[in-house]
Amino acid sequence: RAVLSQVQGVTILDVTDVTDEDHISEGLLDGRALSAEGRQVDVLVVTAAFVGMKPLQRHRLVHRSLEGLLQADRLHSIKIRTMTPEQWEKRAVSAAGIQLP
Repeated sequence: RAVLSQVQGVTILDVTDVTDEDHISEGLLDGRALSAEGRQVDVLVVTAAFVGMKPLQRHRLVHRSLEGLLQADRLHSIKIRTMTPEQWEKRAVSAAGIQLP
């Protein structure tokens, strides 16, 4: 929701929790993890708002939208992938093995 409220025109938003529970347990014991609550997530955002933006600008926009969750220790780490709708379509076509003229 945080991304949807701050990034305009999101057509695809996919958030996958990739938290390694064993890693958290070990990290709490040796001090690498500050909280057992923080999740590791992969985030994919597709929107036309990214057209003309550099990848770093896109990532910063998405990261800013998640800042509250990071500061509240609800997120530990984020892997962000950002695409325009055109990039998403090309990726889908390529993954399907379709040859475009």
